[in-house]
Amino acid sequence: MSQVPDGRAVPSANIGLDVTSEILENTSDHLYVIDPGGSILRWNAGCVRTYQYTERDAIGMDVRDIIPETHIGQFNAIISQSVAGRSVTPIDSVRVTRSGAMRHVILTTAPMLDEHGKPHSIIFSERDVTEVRQIQQHAREREARLDGMVEEASDGIVTINAKGIILSVNPAIERLFGYTKEELAGENVSMLMPSPYRDEHDGYLARYLLTGRAKIIGVGRQVVGVRKDGSEFPVDLAVTRHSVGDETLFTGFLRDISARLEAEREMLDTAAALELSNHALQKAMGDAENASRTKSEFLANMSHEIRTPMTAIMGFADIVREGISAGASREDLTEAINTVTRNGQYLLQIINDILDLSKIESERLDLEDIEFDLPQMLLDIRGLMQVRADAKGLSFDVYCVGPLPKTIRSDPTRLKQILINLIGNAIKFTENGSVKVVTRMSEEGDQAHTLQWDVVDTGIGIDAAKLNTVFEPFKQADQSTTRVHGGTGLGLCICKRLAVILGGDVEIVRSTPGVGTTFRLNTNIACPEDAEMFEHDGPLVASECDPGPSVTPVESNINARVLLVEDGPDNQRLIQHLLRRIGVQVEVSENGQVACDRILEEGEVFDVVLMDMQMPVMDGYTATKRLRSAGFDRPIVAMTAHAMSGDRDKCLKAGCNDYLTKPLGRQDLYRKLADHVSPQCSVSA
Repeated sequence: MSQVPDGRAVPSANIGLDVTSEILENTSDHLYVIDPGGSILRWNAGCVRTYQYTERDAIGMDVRDIIPETHIGQFNAIISQSVAGRSVTPIDSVRVTRSGAMRHVILTTAPMLDEHGKPHSIIFSERDVTEVRQIQQHAREREARLDGMVEEASDGIVTINAKGIILSVNPAIERLFGYTKEELAGENVSMLMPSPYRDEHDGYLARYLLTGRAKIIGVGRQVVGVRKDGSEFPVDLAVTRHSVGDETLFTGFLRDISARLEAEREMLDTAAALELSNHALQKAMGDAENASRTKSEFLANMSHEIRTPMTAIMGFADIVREGISAGASREDLTEAINTVTRNGQYLLQIINDILDLSKIESERLDLEDIEFDLPQMLLDIRGLMQVRADAKGLSFDVYCVGPLPKTIRSDPTRLKQILINLIGNAIKFTENGSVKVVTRMSEEGDQAHTLQWDVVDTGIGIDAAKLNTVFEPFKQADQSTTRVHGGTGLGLCICKRLAVILGGDVEIVRSTPGVGTTFRLNTNIACPEDAEMFEHDGPLVASECDPGPSVTPVESNINARVLLVEDGPDNQRLIQHLLRRIGVQVEVSENGQVACDRILEEGEVFDVVLMDMQMPVMDGYTATKRLRSAGFDRPIVAMTAHAMSGDRDKCLKAGCNDYLTKPLGRQDLYRKLADHVSPQCSVSA
């Protein structure tokens, strides 16, 4: 045994190394010698630099101190081979430095034998390849990232060799062209091109390699691709050239630009549309200015039309009040009251016209589809309009030409509204002569179920320049402030729109200023299969049509107790007066809260509740819902100034049984009440 400087004992046998100390110290590799048990015998400068143990520290140290746990098994195998006298060819291994850093090495070993051929020590030669491994790892990571980018790219990527043979494609190519990678590998890339490019591709590639002149490579351009199914699509193509070893490769980047080109086309179309819209907008602005001017004229006209009867109503109301105090004659008072009534009815007509137009424009107009007696409807119209014609000294007749069905199916109310409006206009604009209505079945084409009415007058006529405007809302043939004839300018507009809704139209057949005008109403009707035909040529008279019994006003006594829920004092007095005239016992509550208290808390019993729907404190909708939820099951009849179709539905949904529109008509009020009194209430004539 011999001693190292610190006194530790080491084997002293001659190790028979053919390697000198100078070689051990001057090599950059790690060279160290261990005995078969693993103790370090020699430690060169390379080991000192890398493992950070001095020679003094390393001699006698167990070499396992620089071997990580993960590689102890490998070390034991090396020792076994060395003891058996075998060397170890280069293998990868890992070592750990004094500071704990891992180092990658490539090692070889050689056993050193004694004179008996027995190994007494083992030489380890290690080359540190840590930096090389890091570079390789980074390269692998970069390659993996690049492969991932290629695989995930939305653009197609294809690599070909100098002969145009496809070497690789990414998934986007498969999606774009419909081929699988396996179908494309080894094929000429020209298969992805339509003719004539397919036939020219290989020649182009060869010329580029020969001359260096590029059409696409390094330039990029728009080309056409062809899918597996034969369909073609536009592609943006960019090609780069690169080398791998001695081989020249080309990589193409393809992007489907179908959507972009479509967007560009849409932009061009949009630009063109915007240009047209600009012209349309300018026209619309002009139309809007005209509409604004028209509505301004309408408002001025409406103001005149409303203020005129209001002046008469208020003025004659004062006359009545003063006349009563001064003892005026019954005739004077009656005339004044008739004037108030007449102007009130005119105001109501204006309001109804506006409501009708609003309902039509909002498509909320309620229509009936019922069977009714056509001759009777004509007689009703004749009776209503005869009074107006007589007042102006005009001749007025209703004619029937040819056979007509006695019973038809349509909306009688709206038909009468159109005809009364047309006849009323004719009477209004005729000072001398006649107005007549001619009814016939249409003879135009196959219009076998179209009724035609001509309203013919000998009035002032319409100027040709105004014929196209008379059916527009708020328009009249005479818009001047000096016009003789009143009106809102809504009647003809409503007539035409109602006629269209009924499947027909209203048009001007002829009009000559100073001679007269003929308006024509056409409307589709349905006839029962066994409809009786009515045939009469000439003016219609009541006796020829067998009109049947006439409807008499309801003036019966009703023995019932009614709760009137109304906040307006004037309406309270009016409705109480009307109901007490027919024997009804009336109690009044000024709002819904008071009504609910009387019925639900005080237990008062009423046969019918007349419920105003708009009141302070608690409105009629809330009061009705509260009464119904508390079990009140007597009839509740809504009263409201709202006259749109949706308002009726709103009242019924709240729990009302029926609906009355203000201003209340006396006969309507009586009929509704008679309809809803309970059986125990006696109704006597």
